[in-house]
Amino acid sequence: METDYSKGLKSEMDYRGKRHYIMYHGTTMEIAQKIQKHGFTRSSDGMLGPGVYVSRSLEKATRYPLNPPAGKKLAILKLKVRVGKVKKIDKQGHPLQKTWHKNGYDTAWVPPNCGMVKSGLEEDCVWDPDLDKKIGTLAQEGGDEKRREEKRREEKRREEKRREEKREDMREEKRREEKRREEKRREEDKREDMREEKRREQKRREQKREDKREDMREEKRREEKRREEKRREEKRREEKRREEKRREERIRERI
Repeated sequence: METDYSKGLKSEMDYRGKRHYIMYHGTTMEIAQKIQKHGFTRSSDGMLGPGVYVSRSLEKATRYPLNPPAGKKLAILKLKVRVGKVKKIDKQGHPLQKTWHKNGYDTAWVPPNCGMVKSGLEEDCVWDPDLDKKIGTLAQEGGDEKRREEKRREEKRREEKRREEKREDMREEKRREEKRREEKRREEDKREDMREEKRREQKRREQKREDKREDMREEKRREEKRREEKRREEKRREEKRREEKRREERIRERI
Protein backbone atom coordinates (compact mmCIF):
# COMPACT_ATOMS: atom_id res chain seq x y z
CA MET A 1 0.00 0.00 0.00
CA GLU A 2 1.45 3.35 -1.07
CA THR A 3 -0.05 5.87 1.38
CA ASP A 4 2.14 8.91 0.84
CA TYR A 5 2.48 9.44 -2.92
CA SER A 6 0.23 12.45 -2.56
CA LYS A 7 -1.89 13.91 0.21
CA GLY A 8 -5.42 12.62 -0.21
CA LEU A 9 -4.37 9.35 -1.88
CA LYS A 10 -4.95 6.50 0.52
CA SER A 11 -4.03 3.40 -1.45
CA GLU A 12 -2.78 2.14 -4.77
CA MET A 13 -6.39 1.41 -5.74
CA ASP A 14 -7.29 5.12 -5.46
CA TYR A 15 -5.49 6.04 -8.64
CA ARG A 16 -5.74 3.14 -11.08
CA GLY A 17 -5.59 5.24 -14.23
CA LYS A 18 -7.58 8.07 -12.69
CA ARG A 19 -5.06 10.41 -11.14
CA HIS A 20 -3.06 12.95 -13.17
CA TYR A 21 -0.09 14.98 -12.00
CA ILE A 22 1.93 17.84 -13.44
CA MET A 23 5.43 16.52 -13.99
CA TYR A 24 8.61 17.68 -15.71
CA HIS A 25 11.26 16.17 -17.95
CA GLY A 26 14.59 17.94 -18.48
CA THR A 27 16.35 17.57 -21.83
CA THR A 28 17.84 19.64 -24.67
CA MET A 29 15.63 21.85 -26.78
CA GLU A 30 16.37 19.71 -29.84
CA ILE A 31 15.20 16.50 -28.16
CA ALA A 32 12.23 18.31 -26.58
CA GLN A 33 11.05 19.29 -30.05
CA LYS A 34 11.39 15.68 -31.24
CA ILE A 35 9.40 14.48 -28.22
CA GLN A 36 6.68 17.01 -28.95
CA LYS A 37 6.53 15.80 -32.53
CA HIS A 38 6.92 12.02 -32.11
CA GLY A 39 6.27 11.39 -28.41
CA PHE A 40 8.44 9.73 -25.77
CA THR A 41 10.41 6.55 -26.28
CA ARG A 42 10.76 4.26 -23.30
CA SER A 43 14.39 4.01 -22.11
CA SER A 44 15.98 0.57 -22.23
CA ASP A 45 17.24 0.73 -18.64
CA GLY A 46 17.96 3.02 -15.71
CA MET A 47 17.85 3.15 -11.93
CA LEU A 48 14.24 1.93 -12.06
CA GLY A 49 14.59 -0.12 -15.22
CA PRO A 50 12.90 0.68 -18.56
CA GLY A 51 10.43 3.56 -18.76
CA VAL A 52 10.08 7.32 -19.12
CA TYR A 53 11.80 9.24 -16.33
CA VAL A 54 9.97 12.31 -15.02
CA SER A 55 9.53 14.16 -11.74
CA ARG A 56 6.98 16.34 -9.98
CA SER A 57 10.00 18.41 -8.84
CA LEU A 58 10.86 21.20 -11.28
CA GLU A 59 14.21 21.57 -9.52
CA LYS A 60 14.95 17.92 -10.27
CA ALA A 61 14.12 18.42 -13.97
CA THR A 62 16.46 21.45 -14.20
CA ARG A 63 19.39 19.11 -13.46
CA TYR A 64 18.88 17.20 -16.68
CA PRO A 65 20.27 16.25 -19.05
CA LEU A 66 23.48 15.38 -17.27
CA ASN A 67 26.60 16.83 -18.87
CA PRO A 68 24.85 18.50 -21.82
CA PRO A 69 26.89 19.43 -24.90
CA ALA A 70 28.38 22.92 -24.70
CA GLY A 71 26.23 25.57 -26.35
CA LYS A 72 23.13 23.41 -26.50
CA LYS A 73 19.93 25.12 -25.47
CA LEU A 74 18.12 23.29 -22.75
CA ALA A 75 14.42 22.76 -22.18
CA ILE A 76 11.99 21.34 -19.66
CA LEU A 77 8.86 19.57 -20.84
CA LYS A 78 5.86 20.26 -18.64
CA LEU A 79 3.61 17.21 -18.70
CA LYS A 80 0.27 16.04 -17.45
CA VAL A 81 0.94 12.44 -16.46
CA ARG A 82 -1.55 9.66 -15.75
CA VAL A 83 0.32 7.62 -13.15
CA GLY A 84 -1.99 4.61 -12.85
CA LYS A 85 -0.95 2.14 -10.17
CA VAL A 86 2.16 3.43 -8.33
CA LYS A 87 4.87 1.42 -6.55
CA LYS A 88 7.11 3.18 -4.03
CA ILE A 89 10.79 2.22 -4.42
CA ASP A 90 12.59 3.68 -1.42
CA LYS A 91 15.87 1.79 -1.21
CA GLN A 92 18.58 0.42 -3.45
CA GLY A 93 18.12 -3.29 -4.01
CA HIS A 94 14.35 -3.09 -3.58
CA PRO A 95 12.83 -6.41 -4.72
CA LEU A 96 10.77 -4.61 -7.39
CA GLN A 97 13.30 -1.90 -8.26
CA LYS A 98 13.39 -2.88 -11.93
CA THR A 99 10.52 -5.36 -12.14
CA TRP A 100 7.64 -3.24 -10.84
CA HIS A 101 5.85 -3.27 -14.22
CA LYS A 102 5.99 -7.06 -14.42
CA ASN A 103 4.25 -7.07 -11.04
CA GLY A 104 1.30 -5.00 -12.25
CA TYR A 105 2.42 -1.41 -11.58
CA ASP A 106 2.25 1.50 -14.04
CA THR A 107 4.65 3.89 -12.30
CA ALA A 108 7.65 3.52 -10.00
CA TRP A 109 8.11 6.35 -7.52
CA VAL A 110 11.29 7.27 -5.62
CA PRO A 111 10.19 9.52 -2.70
CA PRO A 112 12.27 12.51 -1.62
CA ASN A 113 15.18 12.05 0.79
CA CYS A 114 15.04 8.26 0.85
CA GLY A 115 18.70 7.83 -0.10
CA MET A 116 18.06 6.53 -3.62
CA VAL A 117 18.84 9.85 -5.36
CA LYS A 118 21.86 11.92 -4.41
CA SER A 119 19.97 15.21 -4.70
CA GLY A 120 17.24 13.95 -2.37
CA LEU A 121 14.56 14.97 -4.89
CA GLU A 122 11.65 12.88 -6.11
CA GLU A 123 11.91 10.78 -9.26
CA ASP A 124 9.27 8.82 -11.21
CA CYS A 125 9.49 6.23 -13.93
CA VAL A 126 6.33 5.79 -16.05
CA TRP A 127 5.98 2.63 -18.12
CA ASP A 128 3.67 3.98 -20.83
CA PRO A 129 5.50 6.43 -23.14
CA ASP A 130 2.11 8.01 -23.96
CA LEU A 131 1.93 10.30 -20.95
CA ASP A 132 -1.62 11.36 -21.81
CA LYS A 133 -0.93 15.00 -22.64
CA LYS A 134 2.11 17.19 -23.18
CA ILE A 135 1.25 20.66 -21.96
CA GLY A 136 4.23 22.63 -23.20
CA THR A 137 7.95 23.32 -23.20
CA LEU A 138 9.70 25.58 -20.73
CA ALA A 139 12.87 26.94 -22.28
CA GLN A 140 15.73 27.23 -19.82
CA GLU A 141 17.15 30.62 -20.68
CA GLY A 142 20.84 30.73 -20.02
CA GLY A 143 20.79 26.98 -19.49
CA ASP A 144 24.57 26.65 -19.50
CA GLU A 145 24.88 29.42 -16.94
CA LYS A 146 22.27 27.73 -14.79
CA ARG A 147 24.19 24.47 -15.06
CA ARG A 148 27.37 26.24 -14.06
CA GLU A 149 25.60 27.90 -11.13
CA GLU A 150 24.22 24.53 -10.06
CA LYS A 151 27.69 23.07 -10.45
CA ARG A 152 29.14 25.89 -8.33
CA ARG A 153 26.52 25.28 -5.66
CA GLU A 154 27.27 21.55 -5.75
CA GLU A 155 31.00 22.27 -5.50
CA LYS A 156 30.29 24.62 -2.61
CA ARG A 157 28.29 21.92 -0.85
CA ARG A 158 31.07 19.40 -1.45
CA GLU A 159 33.68 21.86 -0.26
CA GLU A 160 31.63 22.55 2.87
CA LYS A 161 31.25 18.83 3.37
CA ARG A 162 35.02 18.35 2.96
CA ARG A 163 35.65 21.15 5.44
CA GLU A 164 33.21 19.66 7.90
CA GLU A 165 34.84 16.25 7.45
CA LYS A 166 38.23 17.89 7.94
CA ARG A 167 36.97 19.65 11.08
CA GLU A 168 35.54 16.37 12.30
CA ASP A 169 38.86 14.66 11.54
CA MET A 170 40.63 17.40 13.52
CA ARG A 171 38.19 16.99 16.40
CA GLU A 172 38.66 13.23 16.26
CA GLU A 173 42.44 13.65 16.16
CA LYS A 174 42.16 16.02 19.13
CA ARG A 175 40.11 13.43 21.00
CA ARG A 176 42.65 10.73 20.14
CA GLU A 177 45.52 13.01 21.21
CA GLU A 178 43.74 13.78 24.48
CA LYS A 179 43.18 10.07 24.96
CA ARG A 180 46.87 9.37 24.30
CA ARG A 181 47.84 12.08 26.79
CA GLU A 182 45.46 10.67 29.36
CA GLU A 183 46.85 7.18 28.82
CA LYS A 184 50.36 8.62 29.07
CA ARG A 185 49.45 10.36 32.34
CA ARG A 186 47.96 7.15 33.67
CA GLU A 187 51.06 5.22 32.62
CA GLU A 188 53.28 7.82 34.24
CA ASP A 189 51.16 7.68 37.39
CA LYS A 190 51.45 3.91 37.33
CA ARG A 191 55.23 4.11 36.95
CA GLU A 192 55.38 6.68 39.75
CA ASP A 193 53.31 4.37 41.96
CA MET A 194 55.73 1.57 41.15
CA ARG A 195 58.70 3.79 41.98
CA GLU A 196 57.03 4.88 45.20
CA GLU A 197 56.33 1.27 46.11
CA LYS A 198 59.94 0.44 45.33
CA ARG A 199 61.12 3.27 47.59
CA ARG A 200 58.83 2.08 50.38
CA GLU A 201 60.08 -1.46 49.94
CA GLN A 202 63.66 -0.22 49.99
CA LYS A 203 62.88 1.75 53.11
CA ARG A 204 61.32 -1.29 54.76
CA ARG A 205 64.38 -3.39 53.93
CA GLU A 206 66.70 -0.70 55.21
CA GLN A 207 64.66 -0.42 58.38
CA LYS A 208 64.74 -4.17 58.75
CA ARG A 209 68.54 -4.20 58.40
CA GLU A 210 68.84 -1.31 60.84
CA ASP A 211 66.62 -3.14 63.32
CA LYS A 212 68.78 -6.20 62.92
CA ARG A 213 71.94 -4.18 63.51
CA GLU A 214 70.34 -2.55 66.53
CA ASP A 215 69.38 -5.96 67.89
CA MET A 216 72.98 -7.10 67.43
CA ARG A 217 74.28 -4.00 69.20
CA GLU A 218 71.81 -4.52 72.00
CA GLU A 219 72.83 -8.14 72.32
CA LYS A 220 76.43 -7.06 72.37
CA ARG A 221 75.71 -4.55 75.16
CA ARG A 222 73.90 -7.21 77.16
CA GLU A 223 76.80 -9.62 76.64
CA GLU A 224 79.22 -6.93 77.73
CA LYS A 225 77.10 -6.27 80.75
CA ARG A 226 77.04 -9.93 81.67
CA ARG A 227 80.81 -10.11 81.37
CA GLU A 228 81.21 -7.01 83.48
CA GLU A 229 78.96 -8.44 86.13
CA LYS A 230 80.89 -11.67 85.99
CA ARG A 231 84.19 -9.81 86.50
CA ARG A 232 82.74 -7.92 89.43
CA GLU A 233 81.43 -11.09 90.92
CA GLU A 234 84.86 -12.70 90.52
CA LYS A 235 86.43 -9.69 92.09
CA ARG A 236 84.11 -9.79 95.08
CA ARG A 237 84.82 -13.47 95.59
CA GLU A 238 88.50 -12.84 95.33
CA GLU A 239 88.20 -10.06 97.88
CA LYS A 240 86.21 -12.32 100.12
CA ARG A 241 88.80 -15.09 99.93
CA ARG A 242 91.57 -12.64 100.77
CA GLU A 243 89.60 -11.29 103.68
CA GLU A 244 89.03 -14.77 105.01
CA LYS A 245 92.68 -15.57 104.57
CA ARG A 246 93.70 -12.48 106.55
CA ARG A 247 91.36 -13.47 109.35
CA GLU A 248 92.82 -16.91 109.51
CA GLU A 249 96.28 -15.43 109.65
CA ARG A 250 95.30 -13.12 112.51
CA ILE A 251 93.75 -16.03 114.37
CA ARG A 252 96.91 -18.13 114.01
CA GLU A 253 99.03 -15.24 115.24
CA ARG A 254 96.97 -14.98 118.41
CA ILE A 255 97.38 -18.63 119.06
